[in-house]
Amino acid sequence: MLQPLLEAPPDHPGLLLAWGTSLVRTRQSDQAAQIFRRLLEQNAANPSVHLLLGQAYAQQEDYAGGLNELKSALQLDPGLPEAHYFIGLIHLRQGDFESAAAEFRSELQIRPADPVTRYHLGYALLLQGHADQALALLRGVLQAYRRVGRLPEAQQALAAYQKLIETNRLKRRESLEADKP
Repeated sequence: MLQPLLEAPPDHPGLLLAWGTSLVRTRQSDQAAQIFRRLLEQNAANPSVHLLLGQAYAQQEDYAGGLNELKSALQLDPGLPEAHYFIGLIHLRQGDFESAAAEFRSELQIRPADPVTRYHLGYALLLQGHADQALALLRGVLQAYRRVGRLPEAQQALAAYQKLIETNRLKRRESLEADKP
């Protein structure tokens, strides 16, 4: 339906992003690249556009493209909310837990009360083997959700917290059993 517009795409950044993303999802990457190029040509100095493009690339598992766009967004606006968060998610997916934790910490300097970023930092710390730090963060996330009345999120955080406690107990038990002669 939008095919005729390829010759003269609209100038609206949100529409171009949605269109480009839908083209990627329908495996029309050449046309998507054309739309994204136009989006960047018109909005090269807009950090929010780079943030949205970074998210779109990451959703399509193009982590290099996602990191490139997110870093471009941060160059334009070092205090841009969510940019460090999404870089952290990419690092998590790539198995680079130390870099992920660093990015989540950077995001928390911008948005200190964000429970989702705190949760992901806790998860990254757990994967690095820092269970005590992870558990402390997850306890805080659980209290934050309860305070604002977001009970489903609180229950989800509690389930994750309980799983971490059990995992930590099992690791300690295995460690003690391995130390026995």
